[in-house]
Amino acid sequence: MPSVFMKAFTDYRVGKGELAIAWLGQAGFLFKDSSGFVLAADPYLTDSVERMWGFKRLMAPVAAPEEFTPDILAVTHFHEDHLDIDAMPVILNNKKTLLLAPASCIERIKLLGVPASAYRVFNKGDTFTRNGLKLEAVFADHGDMVPDPIGLLIEMEGIKIYLAGDTAYVPAAMKRAIDYKPDLLIAPINGANGNMNGEETAKLAVDCGAKSVIPCHFWTFAEHLGNPEDFKEKMKRIAAEAAAIMMCQGEIVTYNV
Repeated sequence: MPSVFMKAFTDYRVGKGELAIAWLGQAGFLFKDSSGFVLAADPYLTDSVERMWGFKRLMAPVAAPEEFTPDILAVTHFHEDHLDIDAMPVILNNKKTLLLAPASCIERIKLLGVPASAYRVFNKGDTFTRNGLKLEAVFADHGDMVPDPIGLLIEMEGIKIYLAGDTAYVPAAMKRAIDYKPDLLIAPINGANGNMNGEETAKLAVDCGAKSVIPCHFWTFAEHLGNPEDFKEKMKRIAAEAAAIMMCQGEIVTYNV
């Protein structure tokens, strides 16, 4: 039986020129267009981080891997709260979902016994199109911890999204994403482990001229920090012309421009 969240997302309908966007918690999102085509990014659905590193999740997952069947699953780097190593074998054996991820992620996926047809290397500079979806992997800087992190430029229903991934604020190196002029910026605000904080995400919103910003990467682990109220204040002070869309885990919104 599907979870309440997955039933709600499956039943959720949007019109032409609109997207359904759901926050899965941490850095995970779902995007659905008017045809029902679904893109997932960085879903964390299990307790693999606690099992491997001892970080207990503070918010329960909104869905189980067994019911998670997006058309495309994009992962920005191999940390387990992005490349959920316990969920991936279940998801990638569903005969529907295609994983796009950097080479270091794919090396880990190859050890999990999933069919080679279920994944594809997606490094910085690579592009992908399917069913009206356009994806491009762009620069991200997650320090020495990860050799090949990426951000994502997404276009669905004519809506342009910059999902920054786990990254420091390096505007000179983010030129491709800034020049993309996204309608919506999705970025971390926790300011830990090399990630942008709320002030830096607000500055990036100004740099790229985003109309709206969704903050993420907070409230899943105590160790990861993040203050959404501080982010709201920084947006008012630095990027007042952009709307700060504050989502709760499991919430679904309709987005259009």
